[in-house]
Amino acid sequence: MAMGNAFAYGEVLGLSYLFYEAQRSGKLPADQRVKWRGDSALQDRGPEGQDLTGGYYDAADYVKFHMPLAFTVSLLAVAVIEFPKGVADSGQSRQAYQALRWGSDYLLKTVLGEDRIVGQVGEGKVDHNLWRRAEDVTEKRRVFVCTPDKPGSDVAAAMAGALAAAAVAFQGRDPGYSKQCIAKARTLYDFANKFRGYYHVKCVPDAADFYKSKSFHDDLAWGALWLKRATGEGRYLEDAKR
Repeated sequence: MAMGNAFAYGEVLGLSYLFYEAQRSGKLPADQRVKWRGDSALQDRGPEGQDLTGGYYDAADYVKFHMPLAFTVSLLAVAVIEFPKGVADSGQSRQAYQALRWGSDYLLKTVLGEDRIVGQVGEGKVDHNLWRRAEDVTEKRRVFVCTPDKPGSDVAAAMAGALAAAAVAFQGRDPGYSKQCIAKARTLYDFANKFRGYYHVKCVPDAADFYKSKSFHDDLAWGALWLKRATGEGRYLEDAKR
C-alpha cells in the first residue's frame, strides 16, 4: 500500500489487527468491526463446566491450538512493549491492546488449577472434515487437559510466557489485570517445570499431526525470561540460563 513514495505501514498494521477480530471465538463484543462474524463456540467448557469460550481460532479452521495461540499472544504483547510509539503514531493503540487482551483473557481461563492446564480445545481432524462457518460450531467440543500424569511442558511454558508478556504490557495500563496475568503465568510455569514432558504425547495427542513439539526447553526458557521481566525475580533468570 503506497502513498506516493511512502508506504502506509499504519494502514497495514490496522488491517492486521482487523484480521485478529475476524479470528475471534466466543461471544463477540458490541464494537466488533468485522460485522459478518457472529458468536461462535459458546459451548466450549472444561471438565466441570468451566467457561472456555473466547480466544482465537488457528487459521481457516476453528480449533483453538494453544501452542500457536500462545506464540501469537506473546507477539501481540511485544508489539506494544517494544514499539509503543509506532503503534500509537499509527492510531492503533486501542486495537493493539484489545487484540492482546482478547487472547490473554482466554489464556487466563485455561488455568483450571495448579495441576490442570487446558492444552487445546477442539480436534484438528474432526474440525478439518467439516466445511462450515465458525458460527455453526454450536456443539460441545473435546477439551484436552494437561495433568501431572499427562504433562505438557512446552504448551504450558509457552502460555506462561504469553501471560507474563501480557502482564508487562498492561503494567502501566491496568495494574490489577497485570497481577492476574502474573499469578496465572507463575502457575503455568511451575506446572511446566515440575511435570516435564511433550504435550503432544499424552496431553494433546491430537496436536501431533499439526503442531508437534521437538523441544520444551526453549519454551521453559521463554516462560522464565518473561516472568523475570514481569516480576524482577532473579530465580527465573537462573532457570532460563539452566
